[in-house]
Amino acid sequence: MVSNSLRRWRLSCAVAIALAGAVVTTAAQGAETPVKKFDIPAKSLAEALVEFSRQSDVIVIAPHQMTSGKRSTAVSGTMTMQQAVERLLEGTQLEYVMEGDGSIVVRAAAERGAQQTQVVDEIVVHGARFHDDTAGTALKVPLSIKDTPQTVMAITGDVMDFAAIKTFQDVYRVDATGGTTHRTDNFTVNYFRGFRQQSNNAVKIDGFRLRADFNLDFASFERLELVKGATSTMYGQNSIAGTLNATSKMPHSEFGGELKLEVGSFDHYRADADVYGAVTDDGALTYRFVGARLDENSYLDYAGKETTVIAPTLRYEFSPDTSAYVRFNYQKFDLVPQWSAGLQYLGDLDQAFATGMDPNLLVVPNLPRSHFNGASWNRSEFEAKLLQASLEHRFAGDWTLRFNAQHNQQDLLYSQRNSGYLQADGVPLFSFAERNDNSFTLDGAEVNVYGDVELFGHTHTLFVGADYSTLKNPLLYSSANAPTPSVFDPTYNTATPRPNGPEYYSDYFQRRLEQESLGVTAQAFIRPIDRLTVLIGGRYSRDDNSDHTRSGDATLPGSDTPYDRVDLQTSVWTFQGGVTYALTPNLNLYASYGESFEPQTLLSDVNRFIAPEEGVAKEIGLKGTLSPRFSYSLAVFDMERSNIAQSRINTPFSDAIGTQRSRGVEVEFQGTVLAGWELFGSLGWMDAEFIDGEFKGYQPENAPKFGLSMFSSYQFQGGALQGFGVGAGVVHKRGRVAFSADLGLDGRPVRFDFGDFTEFDVRVFRNFERWRLQVAATNLFNEKYYTPAYNGFGFGVHVNPARTVTGQALYRF
Repeated sequence: MVSNSLRRWRLSCAVAIALAGAVVTTAAQGAETPVKKFDIPAKSLAEALVEFSRQSDVIVIAPHQMTSGKRSTAVSGTMTMQQAVERLLEGTQLEYVMEGDGSIVVRAAAERGAQQTQVVDEIVVHGARFHDDTAGTALKVPLSIKDTPQTVMAITGDVMDFAAIKTFQDVYRVDATGGTTHRTDNFTVNYFRGFRQQSNNAVKIDGFRLRADFNLDFASFERLELVKGATSTMYGQNSIAGTLNATSKMPHSEFGGELKLEVGSFDHYRADADVYGAVTDDGALTYRFVGARLDENSYLDYAGKETTVIAPTLRYEFSPDTSAYVRFNYQKFDLVPQWSAGLQYLGDLDQAFATGMDPNLLVVPNLPRSHFNGASWNRSEFEAKLLQASLEHRFAGDWTLRFNAQHNQQDLLYSQRNSGYLQADGVPLFSFAERNDNSFTLDGAEVNVYGDVELFGHTHTLFVGADYSTLKNPLLYSSANAPTPSVFDPTYNTATPRPNGPEYYSDYFQRRLEQESLGVTAQAFIRPIDRLTVLIGGRYSRDDNSDHTRSGDATLPGSDTPYDRVDLQTSVWTFQGGVTYALTPNLNLYASYGESFEPQTLLSDVNRFIAPEEGVAKEIGLKGTLSPRFSYSLAVFDMERSNIAQSRINTPFSDAIGTQRSRGVEVEFQGTVLAGWELFGSLGWMDAEFIDGEFKGYQPENAPKFGLSMFSSYQFQGGALQGFGVGAGVVHKRGRVAFSADLGLDGRPVRFDFGDFTEFDVRVFRNFERWRLQVAATNLFNEKYYTPAYNGFGFGVHVNPARTVTGQALYRF
């Protein structure tokens, strides 16, 4: 298996290099600048230029001291990019010049005819399809990624498309040190830099909290932002792994949109509609409506999914300085889930648990990739109703006040059969049916104020924010033993009878969790001298958790026991610091330190919470641009988290398992190499292990020693092939060793090597004036590998998706 993986890895690299060579030798001259639709409201000039860059796909270079304190005029309608930028700069005493590489440089009008000089402390905004240099909603401040002393990965819509990122847990495909579990139950489990991203506050929608760890459909999102490391100073409770933020599509005043149809392997059928425009004649009230419908089967027998998305947004501009929007995102999922089965032990499992497990007898069961490890009656229903509202006012002097509010309701109901370790004959050591009736209701609001101040001849940026939220989470979890035959038996999926109702289940666990969180954040970006920016930030967070639980055997008389109540109050100060120094106008050196904490609503028993998890992240690195269209970063990190919770198999409880450390190096690059050629790459070397506790010296799951992700696209710019394009991608992970708490022969946990893997993707496409036709294949060589779950090898060892071919037709209007 290893030799086949190595051969495919070498072949993947050879094809990628050949593609790159072909692109270089066939690069054509760029066509004349096309007419585009622009919709940019009047705002601070720096923010307007960022938006112009995104809408025009053109690089904009603007000195910070020139744009500070200036406001743009509104730009709306169909025009050339030259006309659009001229309108933006009206009345600012600034002008622009077009560089030979297609970028736009903003300068003082008095410099007309003079030679362009280099200016320090400049803002470089990349508008290429594979690159975006500003992370707005994830950081809450429109700050250039280059000037942020922390690793921030901006994943544009085109990168999401070319890398086949269809769920939150697919981000591993563009993150070299990332990992996933390939779960098929619609829950999100991500690993960043060797740490599992917990569900409590790790995924955001436009900066809003998303309390449940459900995978949402991406129809209504235009990009993803991944902030690695500590973010508790900005968001309060969070995992040290980082924050993943999805940015929603916003309304435009000009009518337009797109329709998209997909047909693919495993009976994949999908339709998307995205329409936007103005409601009123003056364009003050605008809308955007996104809808999607998905119906597909799976590479696994029995499995399948139906998805419905309805996401309308209304935006009203009271004045050029004041605007508000309200958005409702409804998503419904009906699917057939499985947790998969555990590894197979070729010896006597009963004896192994008594005297120790021989790791040489632990293997992946020899089953077809399509084998479904659940029962044919497994069913899950997810429903998410997300209501968000935001009001923003821009004061004179480039200050902004933003108020956000939300109400989220997420409901889950599932019934399924799961199996544990497989014995030598294929019969599961344990098998149980479970039913989960779960709900999350989250209400929250926050207010943020940020802007620039001039002091001692330099411009400094201040941010102050306060937030409050409440969460209610009633849960009823029931289970019962469900003996099943061998997984090799043809009747395995149908032998266990379908439960007729809740009375089928014997054991139950019921909880009513209530959580109240509040916090105050202050950050300052201080520029004491030219080229130097110092970040100082702190936050006070308070979390009050109240958990009422009870459990028992529903078949016994008097099993309706009273609730046990546990209250946990956490008050924490967290700090964030960083330094950025511009070695040249195109290269920054940075260093950062950050702290994280996460109150854990997991129980160690019926009347005790696990203590909060804490983390520390340290990082140094370089961020720069090789050209205005191409950026790169180099990061060296050292991170720790302590008091980690690990689920106790087949129970609603968890255990603390010590302190984990992760050290490594990451290299990332993205942007335009030549006209029409886009490139996105990520490489990472990492060493992750537990440094104390019962698992000291062991490598955690889904923490590869080495990873590489690279995606490239080329579209011919002229000649007979104009509009035709090709793309390719490689995802490679090496050194995937994990362990299970089950004891080995030496009394220590059992290690298992999950091996290396290489996935290779290809695609061809043709862009017309309004149409785009595309055929894409993911995992072209049908590489097969397995990923472990976060709770050991007892159950939850998942196989990756098979080769998938998808055809897509997109129409823009």
